Amino acid sequence: MRRFSHVRLLGVVVLLLSLLAQQPSANSLAKPALLPVPVPEVEWNDVWQNAHDVSDDCNWSSISVCEITGDLSTGSDLDWYKISVRPATTLAISLTDTFGDYQVALFYDLGQPITQTGHVSLGNLNAIGNLNAIGNLNAIGNLNAIGNLNAIGNLNAIGNLNAIGNLNAIGANGYSDASINSFVWTPGFYYLLVYPLDDDQSGDYQLAIEAAFDPNLTKPAPIPFNIVQNEPPACKRALYITHSDYLDIHQTFAPYNTSIYTELLGFSDNINDPNTNGLVIDLANIPWIQPSNALSDASTEWNAHRTNPFYANRLAEGVHHLITQYARRCPMLRYITIVGGDTVVPFYRVPDETVIANESDYLASSKIDPNSFTASSLKYKTILTDNIYGAIKPIPYRGRQLWVPELSVGRLVESSAAIHLYLKKLNIYTGFQSQSAIILGPTLQDSSLVTGYDFLTDQAQMVSNTLTMLTGLRPIGLINDSWNATDLLQTWLPNIANNTSKSPYPAQSINAHFTHYQAIPANFATSSDVVSASILYNHPFATLENAYQIRRLGYSVGCHSGFSVADSDVVSGSDAAIDFPQAYIKQHGTWVGNTGFGYGDSDLVGYSEKLMAQFTNEIGREWKNLSGLYEGMPVGYGLVRAKRAYLREGTPGTFSVYDEKVLLQSTLYGMPMVRVKVPNPIPFPPNDRQDDGCLTCSPNVAQRATVTDQAIDRDLSFNISYTIAQNTSRGKIISAQATVVNDTEGLLTGRTFNSTMVNAAGLPSLPNFNIPLSLTDSFGEQRLQGVQLLGGTTATTATFNPLVTRLITDEIYLTHEPSFDFADRWYPDQPFSYSVFESDNLDDNGPFNQDRRFSQLLLTPTQFKGTANGGELRQFSSITLRLKYLSDGADDDLLNDSFEPIVRDTQRTSDGKIRAMVIERDDDGPGDEIEAEMLVKTSTGVWQSISMNTFQVGTTERWQISASLPTTAAQPLQLMIQVEDEAGNVGVETYGGRFDIDYEMYLPNVNVNR
Repeated sequence: MRRFSHVRLLGVVVLLLSLLAQQPSANSLAKPALLPVPVPEVEWNDVWQNAHDVSDDCNWSSISVCEITGDLSTGSDLDWYKISVRPATTLAISLTDTFGDYQVALFYDLGQPITQTGHVSLGNLNAIGNLNAIGNLNAIGNLNAIGNLNAIGNLNAIGNLNAIGNLNAIGANGYSDASINSFVWTPGFYYLLVYPLDDDQSGDYQLAIEAAFDPNLTKPAPIPFNIVQNEPPACKRALYITHSDYLDIHQTFAPYNTSIYTELLGFSDNINDPNTNGLVIDLANIPWIQPSNALSDASTEWNAHRTNPFYANRLAEGVHHLITQYARRCPMLRYITIVGGDTVVPFYRVPDETVIANESDYLASSKIDPNSFTASSLKYKTILTDNIYGAIKPIPYRGRQLWVPELSVGRLVESSAAIHLYLKKLNIYTGFQSQSAIILGPTLQDSSLVTGYDFLTDQAQMVSNTLTMLTGLRPIGLINDSWNATDLLQTWLPNIANNTSKSPYPAQSINAHFTHYQAIPANFATSSDVVSASILYNHPFATLENAYQIRRLGYSVGCHSGFSVADSDVVSGSDAAIDFPQAYIKQHGTWVGNTGFGYGDSDLVGYSEKLMAQFTNEIGREWKNLSGLYEGMPVGYGLVRAKRAYLREGTPGTFSVYDEKVLLQSTLYGMPMVRVKVPNPIPFPPNDRQDDGCLTCSPNVAQRATVTDQAIDRDLSFNISYTIAQNTSRGKIISAQATVVNDTEGLLTGRTFNSTMVNAAGLPSLPNFNIPLSLTDSFGEQRLQGVQLLGGTTATTATFNPLVTRLITDEIYLTHEPSFDFADRWYPDQPFSYSVFESDNLDDNGPFNQDRRFSQLLLTPTQFKGTANGGELRQFSSITLRLKYLSDGADDDLLNDSFEPIVRDTQRTSDGKIRAMVIERDDDGPGDEIEAEMLVKTSTGVWQSISMNTFQVGTTERWQISASLPTTAAQPLQLMIQVEDEAGNVGVETYGGRFDIDYEMYLPNVNVNR
């Protein structure tokens, strides 16, 4: 992260201006005329398949703004529109002049659903398409979906959709108007849905759509190729991927008289080390695919269109397809090494939808030639990532894919000579695992280094504490706000000018502001008060014997600390050519850094800080071989585990494009199978089998439940205690402990879990629990289908001031705490959810041949109702939940049913009854039987469960449910309704966090100004 300046945000106006400032410049965008006559809506357009196609009228080549007039005739009317969008377009959509309280949602092409290759539920991640979570940034803390994050799932029911992964955005609401400002990366058809929030809303509206784009930007078709069936390649544990047309892998280097290709073959032929034993893939010619030159031709086209990021992505997607197809044939695959920089095998470009510190902001100060291909990735607002090469099963997200790696990926940059020397050094080891290992501790000669200042101080202290635990030795530290460039240079790179010197630190956690070529110290006064990557790069004796970073690991949260920039792409004569990735590779080290802006939190360890703190933890895991002996964590797999843990530990509704960026941009430079060994390794967490050290071993089954073709119930009861962990000037931070007093499966009874913190910009920091929920039978791990509340007890504190998260980078520094003024609803509206991860085990042999699953309970047992100066806090002291599992041996009709029942049109009648309509369906139409109950808070604070009567309306997918309120119901009314189907899918309705039904309501949604 850079620290040249702090931009003080003074409120919503400045935030909106920053949003507008990120729109592509008028010089590069098409600015045709305004459509003179509004387009009238054409009925019948109540389902997306019959959407009113306004593509011809809204032709962005000839107009800049398309206006549509429409009418919602009833409170159940829906209006769908279809538009055609060019690549990398910024859409500004406004819904105005409404006669009712309406909303608008934007979907990626619903006729082209994102492929979802498994049952993946990330705490309702796919149901929060508008998180942007501060992406729309009408105001930090003024989130569009606060208190109603799960209710967006109701959109499934509106148009009979099962495509929430295609949801791009939902409008930010005023009382009746709504707006969307979205950077749409993928070209094609998009769908707009206008719908009323309540059943009593109807009338006219105006819909305006403005598009800004580069008319010269095009997207090529995917690369067509297949693996030749009769020539399968040899199965290896590692792939080395390069391109001889753009990296001279055949040149021999004196005095060794070997080439990069020779050294790679040395690894591929090393049968004594299965982790380096690999296959060299030269994209210039791959004889075992058809056509053999498919990827080579794509590289040529990318070279001819270097300023168009879609050509880079086409090639990267082709390589990803090659890796996944190879992995299907060779399930032992674990490691991917990209040999060469972005010009050889490109990073994948993912649209950067962040508003704070968008990648386009870096171009002006980066000293990168604005006409270079590297600059194009910044110009078109993209994040560079290697995650795509390790992601076997991407997750549908915001109309594209969320790339979360399963395979370990490393990259070698940048010059042929440096890469050759790096490989040569590793290849001469007689025992790669032992002689290349990075050994932390336990002697003073093995001390680590940790730096930090400003908002990075708490993260640096956490990393230091973890390293102390792992090694028994406190790291050398520069953790304060006073150290300068000289201090950093002399501590981080001592004796750097000495020809025979090496770094004294096996681990170097350099937490500071960065550019790609400079590290910025705490005490930064002038532009010369920096430590340049060139100082390390130019260490004068980088040989096989004495490279400065041999068997050393460096890592950073710093902005662009891992941005690999081609030397030829910097402005001529500048000092910005040498970046930290290439400096570490030349000095035979391993480096992990961000390809873009890093993020943190002013008071908590969050975002990039959290990921690198988790990485420190993961490299210390007790990785064992098949003989049960500790051998050290492969550094690439440590990063994979850290990223997956980061994603797993989120709470419902908190995952945003900022979290996506954190996961994408942290990049490993070096060989991913190099191991890190510590004196005091940490055991793997209980039931954490998805990413266990031995990927080829059968799961360590703790319990085998009986195989049944019906959903299986598992009840968990918790007692929860709270303490004030920290009382800051801005608010209180609560910690909690949850003890399992009963688990009907007997697995967790008596276990106590410590809370982590909800850490999402603009949201209160509340305690959160992430509890593994694995349950297996003879078919493998069962599917967790849903979670429902059976009961609990809450107490309310009338006045409470929580700490509200501030998102911080070196570009933006918030001087004030974001406002969280939602006095009419509780956050989170649903204090329990779950996440399910599937990771392809790639192996079709043996009894555990299904994809490895990791199921986890997400429990946030406190809820906050905010005002400008504080608010109310509600805490569960006890809670009982029912988990619904389904065996892979169950009936196919149940296994194929992924639709959660939807509660609509709830009424509180004068005779004290609650009535509602439920939509229940499956792939074949109307679903089967349902069960419904309402949870009502009583005057004693107990949440009482009451069964509801159910009645199917004919043979349709609709059900009527009803029940009487208890006489002990607390006032004002607080309730939620839960509906379960036979497959174990559970729909939960909390009424936007209000829990109060005083009127008929349709599709609850947050309206921040109502």
